Amino acid sequence: MKAIFHSRLNKTLLPQFAETFKNLLLSRKYCGIDSLLSPRILSMTRELRNGMIGGFIAIAWMLLLFFLKQEASGIGVYDSYFCIILITAFIYITILRKRDHDLNGGLTFREGMLTGIATSFIMGLVIGAYKLIYVKYLNPGIVDEAVNQAKSIAESAGGSFQQIKDAEDGTRASYSAFGQLTFGIGVTMLLGAVASLVCSVIMRREKSVGSEQ
Repeated sequence: MKAIFHSRLNKTLLPQFAETFKNLLLSRKYCGIDSLLSPRILSMTRELRNGMIGGFIAIAWMLLLFFLKQEASGIGVYDSYFCIILITAFIYITILRKRDHDLNGGLTFREGMLTGIATSFIMGLVIGAYKLIYVKYLNPGIVDEAVNQAKSIAESAGGSFQQIKDAEDGTRASYSAFGQLTFGIGVTMLLGAVASLVCSVIMRREKSVGSEQ
């Protein structure tokens, strides 16, 4: 049954999720405009597309670590560095393409920040969805492992019964499906905000007179 679920997830559910989410963001109802060919829609597609690509690359990396059983060892020790580089690279590329192709070579600090944060939000949503599936279906045993570890740490620190219980409850909540979804979005957007800030400061450029005509 588990193998059938994994096959269906890879072949059907994930592509359907990506297509449904894309259609939602590009729909008239969501954007409140009359044409799918408007500049506002076209400007959104770059962040959406790059954010989804970056998110799926992150999922491929996490699945590789999972199947190699190296999430906490081996190449897994470079996980945080890989994620920082990936988020920064996709935000840089998105802001660069936005400036040079969508904004006629000009970019304000605000435009750069909005572009980067929007990209990181889409990436975080995709990553958070994977983390939700991970703790619920792929590796549900990690919840009990994390709870036992938190309990052991609290006990070794001489915590009271209530403190130990609070540590268990807090860990279980953070490793719930919803907790992992919000964690994936929150951490990705936090890193994305820092990367957006740096990239926006470096890449901002005044529009030339000729480009505004």
